[in-house]
Amino acid sequence: MKNNNGNVIAALLAGIVIGGAVGLLSAPKKGTEIREDIADSLKKLTKNFKERANAELEALKDIRNEITGKANSAKNEMVNKTNQYKSNVNEASEDFINKADAIV
Repeated sequence: MKNNNGNVIAALLAGIVIGGAVGLLSAPKKGTEIREDIADSLKKLTKNFKERANAELEALKDIRNEITGKANSAKNEMVNKTNQYKSNVNEASEDFINKADAIV
């Protein structure tokens, strides 16, 4: 299933902005008060957006670190297995040479 978090957040933010603007513009306040209210709402919205973006960034960093750790573990395992196979081949070839020398 596709992750739609970005679309949900964008729709939520758009709804907040539109709802807030309609509410402020329909209120019986002076123009300066309405502009101040809009500015305050936009500051809050910007702050919330930055907090959410930072949280998502931290989550992505955690995922990156997890993937990097797993990749390094897999690499180390491959190196260890390759070294073990190399050692086994060397031992087998030495045994073969020794047995061949004994026959001759």
